Amino acid sequence: MSEAIEEAEYVFLAIYSIEMWIKIIAKGFALNKYTYLRNPWNWLDFVVITSGYATIGLGKKQRR
Repeated sequence: MSEAIEEAEYVFLAIYSIEMWIKIIAKGFALNKYTYLRNPWNWLDFVVITSGYATIGLGKKQRR
């Protein structure tokens, strides 16, 4: 069961990462008025996605 949960985590992380990169490419990252990090909801997305990558990275380190 834990393998299915881990697999789902990878899938959702990939989907949200693609969404984030599309928004960053379309709007820019942080310098202009309507860029990605000027919207507080996008801050939340950014923090969740980066913490997801951190969790995966730490999980692989502990398995070694």
